Amino acid sequence: MVLKGAGPIEGLTGRDGWLDRPVADLLGDSVARRVRDMARLEDKGFCGRWRAANGLEYDVVVHYATPSMSGEAPRVVVEVEQSSQQSRPGVELIARLDAAGADMERAGTLQGVSDQAAEAFRKLTGFDRVMIYRFLDDEAGQVVAEARGNGASSFLNHHFPATDIPRQARALYLRNPVRVIPDSHYTPQPLRPVDPDEPPLDMSDAGLRSVSPVHLQYLRNMGVRASASVSIIVDDALWGLVACHSAAPQLMPYEIRVACTTLARNLARQLKAKADAELYRERVRLRRLEDELVARLPAEAALDEALAARSAQLMELVDADGLALIGDGRVVRFGHTPPEEGVARLGAWLEGLPGLRPVSSSALSSILPEAEAWRAHGSGLLAVRLTGRAPVSILWFRSEIVETVRWAGNPETAVKSGASGALNPRASFEEWSQTVSGRARRWSAAAVESAARLRDALADFAAVSQLRSLNQSLQTRLNERDLRLEQQQYLMREVNQSPRAEQSDAGVQLPGPAGARPGRRPRRRRPAGGAPPGARGLHRPQPPLSGRQHHHHRPQPLHRRTGDGSGRQHGA
Repeated sequence: MVLKGAGPIEGLTGRDGWLDRPVADLLGDSVARRVRDMARLEDKGFCGRWRAANGLEYDVVVHYATPSMSGEAPRVVVEVEQSSQQSRPGVELIARLDAAGADMERAGTLQGVSDQAAEAFRKLTGFDRVMIYRFLDDEAGQVVAEARGNGASSFLNHHFPATDIPRQARALYLRNPVRVIPDSHYTPQPLRPVDPDEPPLDMSDAGLRSVSPVHLQYLRNMGVRASASVSIIVDDALWGLVACHSAAPQLMPYEIRVACTTLARNLARQLKAKADAELYRERVRLRRLEDELVARLPAEAALDEALAARSAQLMELVDADGLALIGDGRVVRFGHTPPEEGVARLGAWLEGLPGLRPVSSSALSSILPEAEAWRAHGSGLLAVRLTGRAPVSILWFRSEIVETVRWAGNPETAVKSGASGALNPRASFEEWSQTVSGRARRWSAAAVESAARLRDALADFAAVSQLRSLNQSLQTRLNERDLRLEQQQYLMREVNQSPRAEQSDAGVQLPGPAGARPGRRPRRRRPAGGAPPGARGLHRPQPPLSGRQHHHHRPQPLHRRTGDGSGRQHGA
């Protein structure tokens, strides 16, 4: 049963009373049967073609509205829209899509893919101007590629403020990939009948849903009569739009919308593939530079000194204009950098940041206002910090680039409020130039990843160097101990090998007889009437005796001292 309707239902069906009537009474049995089958299977999309009372063919499309109350079944929404009136075979569209896909595959760069896509969409849709519109980090947009016919103005490389496509509109572009406005001068048709007590019907997925009056006025101010937008979704994120404009009313039938959706998905795959390939090549190049850099660091030097010896390679690694190293209270600078006190301030600021992830910014003064004083050589910053016993901070800098941004109209007057408080879109899209300062070249994702990998590699290098130094210290101590042990053993051998035989006062060695008891030497028997053995010629000359001495004393033979191990002395 038909519960609500909008548009010229009476004129298309030839029936004045259509409310609470079966779908078959309005669209015929064939279409009604197909609608019932799709509802039973919860299928959506193209249902069939139907010839209206005016003799024109219309496409019938089915989708579902989210129930306003829990427990209710989704409502079936049947849209009837004018078809192309052409019996275009499906193989023709497939062939055109295949050719467009092949052209995009052959493109070697992201810019080449975008240029090919703009041409393909213009051939497919027939609009006067087709733009590939990419969202930037600040939610503004830029036209990166364009295809246009004679007489259409160009917006190539122009920027559009974020307010032109607000956040809620971007959310709808993720949900509904194609939005078409055949004529910006149309008159909206409300749903009938109107029940003030009934919650509004969710028409987010409806292709015929009316758009915001502000956007319609925006198109009229731009001189656009017909508009179509196709979402470019990469990794579930809105990368950009294919924006189509014409100066005259123009339909985009359902079959062309489906073809545009397919072509946009192909474009998204090609953009991702080209971006991934470029990123992979850049990662491989940077990994090679990282390995060479770490391998050539002198192991015997401190880490900050070792890095300073490879400053040129460090700057080349991330394509920086300047480099600063902070370690052990010292600041070392290379290339174009902020002054030493500025670098020291940045080092202190980095120490206060949580985590160990790289810090990167292409507009440093926007996150650290005092960096405005160093923006000439410090607008771009990429920094990592190594913790440990000897912390080291590595700061890469990029100099300021003053650039001129071309806007399609003054972004400051993008949306303004009227006297009644209603929003009014800007009325001018004339080129408006803005000089942007305090910004540097953006750090690529590969460069930031390379800085993080280098930090990890240097941390390992520092740990290995510390371990090597500890091993060397331990080895030195072991060598010193071994040397002392050898000296002690040498002295002990000398002591153990010292003479233990008897010696005369003149130092003559007198070996003891074999079989003598250890520690005690036997007495040697002196021959009768003779001198002690070995004592011949050993008598010291005595001074002349005088007086009493000569009378009472006579020369005494020299005694040999022998040791028996007990400390006693024995006479001969």
